Amino acid sequence: MLEIIQPYIHWLQANPLIAGLVIFLISLSESLAVVGFLIPGSITMTAIGTLIGAGIFPFWSSMIWAILGAIAGDSCSYWLGYYFKDSIRRVWPFSQYPEWLAGGEAFFAKHGGKSVFFGRFVGPVRAMVPLIAGMMRMQPQKFIIANVTSGILWAPSYLLPGVLIGAASEALEPKVFTHLIIWGLITLCMVWVSLWLIRMSITLLYRKINRWLFRFWRSHKNTVFIKTIANRVSHPRYAPTHVQMNRVLLAAICTGLFIGLAISICRFGSSHIHANQVIYHLMRSIHSNLLRHFMVSVTFLGKASTFIALLAGLFIWFCYLGQWRAAGHWLLLGILNLGSIHVIKHSIHSARPTGLLQTPSGWSFPSGHTELSVSFFGFLAILLAARTKRRTRKAIYWLTLMVCSTIALSRLYLGAHWLTDVIGGALLGAVWTMVFAISYRRTSHEAIDPLPTLILSIFIMGIVWVWNYNNHYDAAIRHYQPIWQQHSISHSAWQNKKQNILPLYRTNYFGQDTQVLNIQWQASFSEIKQYLLDHGWSPTTKLNWLNLLKRMSGQIENKQENLPLMPRFYQDQAAPLTFTKYIKQDQQLLTLHLWDSNYRITKNNQTIVIWVGTLYPYSTTKKTWLHKQERLQISRLVSIKKLARPIFSDLQSEIITKCNSKHLAHLPQCSQVLLIGTING
Repeated sequence: MLEIIQPYIHWLQANPLIAGLVIFLISLSESLAVVGFLIPGSITMTAIGTLIGAGIFPFWSSMIWAILGAIAGDSCSYWLGYYFKDSIRRVWPFSQYPEWLAGGEAFFAKHGGKSVFFGRFVGPVRAMVPLIAGMMRMQPQKFIIANVTSGILWAPSYLLPGVLIGAASEALEPKVFTHLIIWGLITLCMVWVSLWLIRMSITLLYRKINRWLFRFWRSHKNTVFIKTIANRVSHPRYAPTHVQMNRVLLAAICTGLFIGLAISICRFGSSHIHANQVIYHLMRSIHSNLLRHFMVSVTFLGKASTFIALLAGLFIWFCYLGQWRAAGHWLLLGILNLGSIHVIKHSIHSARPTGLLQTPSGWSFPSGHTELSVSFFGFLAILLAARTKRRTRKAIYWLTLMVCSTIALSRLYLGAHWLTDVIGGALLGAVWTMVFAISYRRTSHEAIDPLPTLILSIFIMGIVWVWNYNNHYDAAIRHYQPIWQQHSISHSAWQNKKQNILPLYRTNYFGQDTQVLNIQWQASFSEIKQYLLDHGWSPTTKLNWLNLLKRMSGQIENKQENLPLMPRFYQDQAAPLTFTKYIKQDQQLLTLHLWDSNYRITKNNQTIVIWVGTLYPYSTTKKTWLHKQERLQISRLVSIKKLARPIFSDLQSEIITKCNSKHLAHLPQCSQVLLIGTING
């Protein structure tokens, strides 16, 4: 790929005029109606700025070409709208996607002539506002002033971040930098296209479902059963609407899923559900102190004390506003939510996950934090979004979804709940939200001003959060600390050939057995590290941004840097000891990973750690298509006896065969394991 693109970059560098025209056309397309709606301006302009900062394109001439392109693009859009007027609505794609024009029209109606200036910096309407200005017959003189001034500011503001990146790249070799730029652009474009496709797919799916539901309710509205339900959930003075029936359907689906999930947990147990174990081990694998502090702060938002204070505060607020119906629904929602959580938890008796310094009290299913956040915040969002503009309503719902999802994620990350607990809490919360939304919308009501209510809600939650932080934060940080149970065994039990006490396999991110642990070492951390250093082993280089950039660019300086990027795990922990040693005669790179097995041997009143690990050679196989660099592949069939004898010949060691009680299709049930005694012994 680099060999294909690099000659064109060199050709543009040697022909600055052609390069300027390319920048002009790219900038023009960013500002052109329809075309600019599809092109990600922040990506393409930042990429050009990076080439400018790297010295490939000249600074001042490139900046001028970008400004001229931006002005020309808006001018073309303006004259198209000025000439065709409203007839442009009948032209594709505006005839099929009228909402493209609707967004620009709303922005222009709100800001008037200033929208030409400000609209250039607002991505969704950037390419449409000049077209709307022409359709609205904005005076050409005013348009030109706004167009020129915004173009002069827009081009540098979008180019300068890339210029800084390009200037900072001088620390890398030109070939490395060019490679990074090319693949960085390809990656960004792929990400943008993927996000655009996801967004369009969700939009189309939503429209299809909405149309299908509308047709379904219309065709079945005279059915006795559906007509009875529709009349009960709709306003008595108005004809039944499919919106209320959609809520009924969603409540019924969530109820069925919740009941099915509860039955599965009662039958199998939460700890025996595969998805629960996968997410549990994944969260422990990616655990860090920084994220733990953040997640503890987030989980305080879902404590029962937060919602009790919110329940009391907003109930008084709604009564003060004279919103008696909202106040009654809000109070009843809180009482039923808190009561149902207590009853269901004590009926199902689902145990929480283990592995924390102090497991939270109470039963696990469903997650109270998740259920309360979905029901309280969900119903509050429905109250605030009533009779608001579509954009405001979407913002309220998206904010609610983000807050609820973050609280639910915090419970999973901290190890306080299983995945099924969180899903069950979300389903139960959705049921209560839909039930109270249906009841509240049955009669007409005055709209609640969302801004004061939102400010009051944030204020109440902030006070409770600060109180919880001052009184419970330090204890929560300690309690949510992951721990691993330690075991004590005798020296004879460790060397027992017939009984395998220590695990034979290491696990991956998801807690699945993935590789044989073919070495067990009885020594301290410092002793092992010093021995390896004294015998020609090298610790692996820690991953940092510079190493990552070199790997992405293919500029690998030694074979060690070509090892697998992701760390190896055992019991959800990365290997604290990772060393390599290159064997020239065999053209192999030996890699040793060691973990604390959490097993201890007491000898001469001293407790000695048993380390388990993997010792495998990586051999050069072939070159990759991406970087044309040697790729290292693990050789799994090499016998540990053949491999370890010459390496650890000066240590007290023994090779025995260990077998596992369970049989796995992808791993051997029995394997040779190297046992190494104390280094000093």
